[in-house]
Amino acid sequence: MVIDKTKLENFRIFDGNIIKIMTCSNCNVKCKHCYISFKGNFKEYELYDLVTKYAKNYEIRINGTEPLLHKEFLKSIKKAGQTMILTNGLVFKDNYDYIDELKEYGIKTIGISYHFDEHDSISIIPKAYLDNLFNEILKRGMEVQIMTTITSNNYKYIGNYCKYCYDKGINKIRFTNFIIQGNAKLMDKHLMLTDRQREEFFELLDKERKKYSIDVLRIERCGTFGKNIKSYKKFACGAGVDSIVISPDHYAYPCIFLTKPGNEIGFYDKKSKKIYISNEFHNDDKDCLTFLTCNKGKKLF
Repeated sequence: MVIDKTKLENFRIFDGNIIKIMTCSNCNVKCKHCYISFKGNFKEYELYDLVTKYAKNYEIRINGTEPLLHKEFLKSIKKAGQTMILTNGLVFKDNYDYIDELKEYGIKTIGISYHFDEHDSISIIPKAYLDNLFNEILKRGMEVQIMTTITSNNYKYIGNYCKYCYDKGINKIRFTNFIIQGNAKLMDKHLMLTDRQREEFFELLDKERKKYSIDVLRIERCGTFGKNIKSYKKFACGAGVDSIVISPDHYAYPCIFLTKPGNEIGFYDKKSKKIYISNEFHNDDKDCLTFLTCNKGKKLF
């Protein structure tokens, strides 16, 4: 979509609750399934100004390809009141003291990508290194949240993954659907779950949630799996409505998986410090916008 910032009559002010900021596109590894499709890094003062403006009335989530490469962002993370940060974990290699430093900025949980049976085909970071890293984080009084990509190859084994967490003392795991975006477009499309496999995944997920109390192991799934038609819980996708994503070029996108040139739905105006959303963008929230767009081929506009 072509965004003409001069015609403000074509936009409305964003009035949702969550602002996700993709701070940077640089990284210390190149994962085969990486969904990042934007370029650039926030300047330290620009990020801090944005967070300062919105932290009081909005939930701010600071993310990026590898935000912990930028220690200058930690001040903004603290300002946002953010308690969890996502990383591939490599920043801690030979630098475990960085874990303690994060505590000083309010971080309590470190979310790390770990894909179990699928890991070696996706990531170049050795599993053995991550196994040890989890121990180190827990030993230093921090929590670990494992982030796992689910494909047609590994969805049947989520019970094993939950048991791994339980045995290791990790009390959070989050499953994310394999999304055809970014580098993943070059991977085998058969890794996508079929509709029947998604149904089976939901059944297995419910089974695992009944095994563990939530205070022992919190088992989450990303909205990218779409709607579970057998669940009593109402599914609603808040992409672009309840939440938006701001990239380093200050454009607004509906979802972190859709932060890609051509998917702009608005922009952040540095002068007025307002976030504008195009009147042409609509999301009926009945199913995951990313799942429909990336895996099902639906047009965003």
